[in-house]
Amino acid sequence: MSMSLTQFARASSSPLRVSGSGPVVMVDDNPIDAEVLGFFFERSRLVRELIHVDSGRALLALLDARSGLGLEPPALVLMDINMPGMTGHEALAAVREDPAYQALPVILMLTSSKRRDDVEQARQLGADGYVTKPMNGADYQAFFNGLVPAQYYLGRRKAS
Repeated sequence: MSMSLTQFARASSSPLRVSGSGPVVMVDDNPIDAEVLGFFFERSRLVRELIHVDSGRALLALLDARSGLGLEPPALVLMDINMPGMTGHEALAAVREDPAYQALPVILMLTSSKRRDDVEQARQLGADGYVTKPMNGADYQAFFNGLVPAQYYLGRRKAS
């Protein structure tokens, strides 16, 4: 399904859905952002384990470790774009290029960047959504409370 940049950004701001019972993984190098997100995640109606890693490389290592142990993959990956070492875009590309990770339920870019080229690059790399970081607690709570099980995200069919 082809989608314009405007449609992608608009679809990404509507309630997103998670599937499976795996954890939510947050990839963000900023400990304050991670703490704020974790605070509101814990107060949401979304009942999942939240795992925080601080880099794209740490995400790939976590995915390998979970796979090696036979654990369910994450239900959702919330990933910042601007990180040192490996950007969110680079980590997303690595996840989508590796056949072992192609069934990963969701990659969602949750970032402070509203740059049009960042949104377009995320879409081109296979992000299932793009959401800028909320400015207040009510927005975080609404974001997490809006996550419900589904098979389809922005027109991409997910494995059942």
